[in-house]
Amino acid sequence: MGLHQTLATLGNSSHAVPVTIASEPQSDRLTALGWTSFYVDQLSDDEASLVPMRVATVHRSRMTATTGRDSTRLVLGHNVRTTDFAVGDWVLVEPDTSLLVRRLDRH
Repeated sequence: MGLHQTLATLGNSSHAVPVTIASEPQSDRLTALGWTSFYVDQLSDDEASLVPMRVATVHRSRMTATTGRDSTRLVLGHNVRTTDFAVGDWVLVEPDTSLLVRRLDRH
């Protein structure tokens, strides 16, 4: 269904009209969190499948990040130190595993 979700069908079965509502596109949610062209310019072509997220919490051994819609506990690699991150940092995350791939440069 992409960016639209079917909510209901109006009318009788012979003249049913699907009613759809556009869900807020991810880019709008990210922009509301502060995503700008500064961050987009840092992305390489091979990172197109990664999800940009904003760090929401940083603890000694765990972190969470958000897309503006969902909050996710990040999977940290063995060499990742949470002390290198701060709330508000932008990171790239593997969508299937929630693995933190890298932090984008700060602005």
